[in-house]
Amino acid sequence: MNVSETYVSPDNALKLVVVEDSGGNMTVGFEGGNWHTHPDLIRDWLPVGNRDAVQFLVEAIIGDQLPILFKASSGSSSNAWISDNLWQTLRCSDDGEWSFRFWSGTVINTEQALEAYARIVRRS
Repeated sequence: MNVSETYVSPDNALKLVVVEDSGGNMTVGFEGGNWHTHPDLIRDWLPVGNRDAVQFLVEAIIGDQLPILFKASSGSSSNAWISDNLWQTLRCSDDGEWSFRFWSGTVINTEQALEAYARIVRRS
């Protein structure tokens, strides 16, 4: 796999990586973490076609439009991820289990995360 693009957050805490393999398959994820996604999955929860899904997701993340989640207990950037259904994630979690931030490093609370998520994500 070849790294196509790497974005570093202003506080240097996160690296968002876009990878495209020789077959044209693309993956987006945070460096050092397990979370990643693919264009077909992005298309299922964001209001965009498959062709522009990766660009849309990257712009939404680095443009501080989508909240980034962390396990509150770890405090490590290696567990950063973007939920494809933040409402469900929170319903199935214990209170205080998650911390939220934007790409810029701005820390936000749960209510702010839900508001940001609702503005950008298409509800099905």
